[in-house]
Amino acid sequence: MTSATSLAASVAAIGFAGVLGVPGPAFAGAPAPCAGTQRYAAQSEAELLRIERLDLRGVVKREHGAGITKRDSGERPTVTPSSSPAGGEAGGAAGGTVVSDSDTQQLISGVGLGDSRSVMIADAPVKSAAAGLILNGRVPGAPAAEQVLQQAPPSRKPTEQHTGVKRFGPIQVDSGTMSAQARWDATVGCGASGEDISRSTTELGRITLTGANGELVRVPEKASSRSSTALNRRDGHIRSVASATVNTGRIDLAGGKVRIRILRAPTLRVSMSAADGGQVRYQPAVVEVSGPGISGTKLDTPSDQVDVTISDLGPITESGTVPVLPPESSPVPSIPGLPVPSKSASSGPGAVMPLESVPGGKAIVRISLGDVRQASKGRALAARATAIKVSVLRVSAAGRGEAGYEPSAVVADLGIGMLEAAAVAPEPGRKSVATDTPADTLPVTGPRVAPLFITGAGLLVGGVCAFVLGARRRRPES
Repeated sequence: MTSATSLAASVAAIGFAGVLGVPGPAFAGAPAPCAGTQRYAAQSEAELLRIERLDLRGVVKREHGAGITKRDSGERPTVTPSSSPAGGEAGGAAGGTVVSDSDTQQLISGVGLGDSRSVMIADAPVKSAAAGLILNGRVPGAPAAEQVLQQAPPSRKPTEQHTGVKRFGPIQVDSGTMSAQARWDATVGCGASGEDISRSTTELGRITLTGANGELVRVPEKASSRSSTALNRRDGHIRSVASATVNTGRIDLAGGKVRIRILRAPTLRVSMSAADGGQVRYQPAVVEVSGPGISGTKLDTPSDQVDVTISDLGPITESGTVPVLPPESSPVPSIPGLPVPSKSASSGPGAVMPLESVPGGKAIVRISLGDVRQASKGRALAARATAIKVSVLRVSAAGRGEAGYEPSAVVADLGIGMLEAAAVAPEPGRKSVATDTPADTLPVTGPRVAPLFITGAGLLVGGVCAFVLGARRRRPES
């Protein structure tokens, strides 16, 4: 072989090798993370019963300076929850009730029952977490209430735990079930599956809440709370989603004198997309209220309410109940810097109904539907709602107008179905904005194919041309 022929063959070989040696792209088979999920986040919480205030003291005679503020004008005390016994404000604000140390032992506030929490934070070390709790609070000197907790990565199968009958001070719950699941991997982060990333459910049997005047709340049927978070794709854009709901059938108040039947469960859903912005969807509960003088009154719109006047709640008893305090910390991480929705105005019965219209020795039970409150900041959106608000005001039959007597007392302010949800997406213009990758594939990575293919093909064609020219120049041997 001549030198020209060898050169042509070498060039052709190089060109052919260049075509074969072009590195191919990395397709969806490799677990590559999706661009755009680094700053997506969502969290939600659902609570069956929230004790905003429970007064176990009843209505008793108190001298000035021994537990109440002096009211020479005979004004009615403000219907405002007192401070939390866990180191909150002292409760001595103007117009409020001042309580002694012994009284705070029998005031309960900031405590929840049947709690479910879920969180997803794509750019945090713990990217997904879920927890279920029987008691969202603590009893001094007693072991912590049972709970289940999961964190990811790695993804795991759901954790489930069954519990027996429990008593926490004035609260008693029958057997129940808590479950939690946290997931995270590359496909989850792409939002392709549409499944929950974290979810938690807490189901409890009969719930009983006893006040100073006997049984205040009874939930005789199974009740459950559920929270979840997810990343979904729509029109090529990732959307963070947080959802919360509670479900139960019947609730009896004041020893069964007032009955609430839940006809439709409340749900709260918050979503946020870097492309389309956020959305809050709240479906209020639909309830039917029955009691003395009313039968089957339906509430189906936020701010709907009904007042029921009933006979006295019962004989006042000296309560020696162990106090139940608010929790010290959350079992799951939370999204930092979220906007905080405003709190709804007080709807306690004493705040609206004139005291003079209620006979002494009676009690007022107010049931109302709460509205959703929301707040936003950039691409962060948060919302909360109290599905059903229950307030009980007891009117004293004796001592009305006499110095040293409380003319009325707020026995309880309760929330049934406390729902919270928040969702976060990347700010526009940041590198983590969602890509337009189809929902069923991961992004294609690796060098661009077309330029390398053209280069290799050029080398191959050049080698062939050199070979032809070399063959023509050869002269036949004589």
